[in-house]
Amino acid sequence: MIILLIFLASLFGGGSSGLVQDVKKPVKEYVQDAAKVKALLVLNEEMLDTEAAFQKDLKAAKESLAELNLKRQSSEAEFVASFTAIDQLRAAAREKIVADRFQMKALMTAEEWRKVYAPADSKP
Repeated sequence: MIILLIFLASLFGGGSSGLVQDVKKPVKEYVQDAAKVKALLVLNEEMLDTEAAFQKDLKAAKESLAELNLKRQSSEAEFVASFTAIDQLRAAAREKIVADRFQMKALMTAEEWRKVYAPADSKP
């Protein structure tokens, strides 16, 4: 039981990964081409939505696993199914976020990227 709880804490600990940054403001400020700005804003919003949806689904999965853990009669198959579902959610979110990120990279020059993703304390 303790091992399962430690595993769950390591798997789900830490809340949001913070992987996706909201870069709407710097995109509007540093990218000059209007068509690129529009495309970048759409991609960034998709990434934010994907991460938010994943976090929501992950929260529901944690609750489901907690319920399974409380029931003595819960089967190994039920746990495996829950973890498999989580793995699939994580993979789908990862694939979408990574694909969108590389589309953003293709749209921006290296200089635009540097400015858009510069740390807040070093913005030009």
